[in-house]
Amino acid sequence: MVFAINPPSHGENTFHAFQNKAKESGGAPASLGHATPGQKWEEKPKHHPKEHHVLVGPNGKLEYSPHYVKAAVGDTVVFKFQPKNHTVTQSSFENPCEGNGGFKSGFMPVAPGAQSPEFKVEVKDDKPIWGYCGQVNHCQQGMVFAINPDEGGAKNFWTFKEKALKSGKKSDGGKKSDGGKKSAGGKKPSTEWDDDEDETLAANHDSLGAADGLASDDGVSDSLKKYAVIGLALLGANIFLALGVLVIAILIYVRRNSKGVSTGAPRYVPVNLKDSDA
Repeated sequence: MVFAINPPSHGENTFHAFQNKAKESGGAPASLGHATPGQKWEEKPKHHPKEHHVLVGPNGKLEYSPHYVKAAVGDTVVFKFQPKNHTVTQSSFENPCEGNGGFKSGFMPVAPGAQSPEFKVEVKDDKPIWGYCGQVNHCQQGMVFAINPDEGGAKNFWTFKEKALKSGKKSDGGKKSDGGKKSAGGKKPSTEWDDDEDETLAANHDSLGAADGLASDDGVSDSLKKYAVIGLALLGANIFLALGVLVIAILIYVRRNSKGVSTGAPRYVPVNLKDSDA
């Protein structure tokens, strides 16, 4: 379906020749460019969005596995939380352990053997995405991740992790945002948390872990201290009781042995002597 204005009636540029060229081109749309006679148009294959799965804290380690992923625009990165209590919080390359106002999963406590809750992040462009765990001191121990880092340049994942390890700043990673989506695997509170609630939860995460079987190393240490104090108190009570019994036994022994002993002046019994003895 072509047309022409004032085409010549003779020669190579007649309307008939122009129409034949259009037919030979395969009928490609004009938006794809100009096709020479005999050229076949090939449409660029469409990208089918994929999901990239990342484990959060696998086997009790303070890390994401894999550490970083390469994802195309339209892909989704699915973070699957493992036992303990972690977050997925967006940051920046310059400040690895500080939220930049992007997506935040909030704290995700998971009991051993429980279903892993998920947090999904959609890749909207090809720019690098940086993130970390907002639990206390986890980022400073290297628990960070990246999406589409420039592994051939200065802003690669390993440089980002090194900056996190050197960071001494406080983590802020608890508050949720709408930057990511939760699946049915994790419960989503009906209200948003504020920063004070995040700090409180972070400060008490060890006691929460002990109650739910999610205790961290610090929580175990606190529990051992409590049991040690109770044990010492019981031992002291037993020792005190034993000493009391011993004192009572000594008093009874002394009283029994003192009954046959006279404490007054010696008495003389008169003896009648016979004459023969005199």
